[in-house]
Amino acid sequence: MRWFSTVETNTDVCALRFEHDSLKEYQLETFSSINEAQAADFLVTHKGHCGTCSSLSNLAIYLKNRDLTTVVRSCGRKRNAKKIKTCLMNDVGFDEPCAETWTYNILHTTDHCKSICIKHYGFWNVLRGKMDLSHTDEQGNLNPCLQCDENTSGPGFKYVAGRTRRNSGIISAIHRQPEEISFVDHSLYFEKE
Repeated sequence: MRWFSTVETNTDVCALRFEHDSLKEYQLETFSSINEAQAADFLVTHKGHCGTCSSLSNLAIYLKNRDLTTVVRSCGRKRNAKKIKTCLMNDVGFDEPCAETWTYNILHTTDHCKSICIKHYGFWNVLRGKMDLSHTDEQGNLNPCLQCDENTSGPGFKYVAGRTRRNSGIISAIHRQPEEISFVDHSLYFEKE
């Protein structure tokens, strides 16, 4: 919690440097600033320290699926950690460390937010996976279910995963305020399709 409480002033970045001209093998490293990463000839891939979801393969999944909430919720319905993790790897495409982090997040949110989500979406809707109400209200505030996830599981997830959509500069299906989304130029190592 101490780390998360300083996240606004934290200048750490996760950066990469390719090992060869083939641009396939790379090294990830956490630096205390963008300038420090650039001085070491590294390219920033997201704000904050590197973690279990910081790889480029996971970035590709984040870029491909702007609505991870729906597909991850589908995996969360598998009801046990092994099946959830398998779904996250096979159906979503995360590598194993990132899938494990998402699995823990799903189980933790279920334990701590189930009653809030049932109250917001309705018992039968949660049971059938019909949680398609708006992610935010008219003022841009997260719905109670997503806010509970953000408050209870978000700090731990961000710390372990490293990469999030927001700190990677990716706009997702969940509306966020512009100041919450970091600017990161992924065109330095990814081509747009």
